[in-house]
Amino acid sequence: MPARRGLALTIIGAVLAVIIAPSIFGVTIIFGVKSTVDTFNKAPVVAAGSTFDATTTGTYVLMVQSDANGDVTNGRNGCMVTGPDGSQIPVTDFSNSATSSQNGETYTATQEFDATAAGNYTIDCGSPTKVLSKSAVDGLIKSVVLRIFLAFGGSAVVGILGIVLLIVGIVKLVRSGRERRNAQFYGQGGPGGPYSGPYGGGPYNGGPGSYGGPTPPQGGYGG
Repeated sequence: MPARRGLALTIIGAVLAVIIAPSIFGVTIIFGVKSTVDTFNKAPVVAAGSTFDATTTGTYVLMVQSDANGDVTNGRNGCMVTGPDGSQIPVTDFSNSATSSQNGETYTATQEFDATAAGNYTIDCGSPTKVLSKSAVDGLIKSVVLRIFLAFGGSAVVGILGIVLLIVGIVKLVRSGRERRNAQFYGQGGPGGPYSGPYGGGPYNGGPGSYGGPTPPQGGYGG
């Protein structure tokens, strides 16, 4: 009897397509979101008119508390920044789009400024504001995009591989099933199998009373 083939491939393909591929997508997205949230939550919240301690020079992004639509109290261009020496610091629009939430509050990146010296900067955006370095924000945006790409790409590759293995396994199962049925059919007397027809025995093959076979002894009439 031919062996059954394709069962293992079918199971592996189903597991890859139905379980592994969605898991890769979900885990990648979850870890990406967690990394983004952790970085955002560590950023300090500066009340309107309070100071932010810039420990290093560079560009900082102002994420102003907003409503769910991203609208802020003083408008998207309403921030004022004063340097450690009391001079007014130019503030420009943030070039990307970034919104995040913490403790039920939404923060939207609206503007940015350059800290040319370390020290305390007075920030007034009319609402509580999170201050993050631009490199951190840009890194978060790139990280999110990369993780989304990896999530879709990785799960797609594994899913397609699983579907291919599933199809190959099913085809092998069908073929091996047909072979097993044929083997069983021929083994039980199908065409070409064992067959005991009328010429294999009985009256046409030398049995008692057959043509050309031995004639039973005839009893004499005399007893």
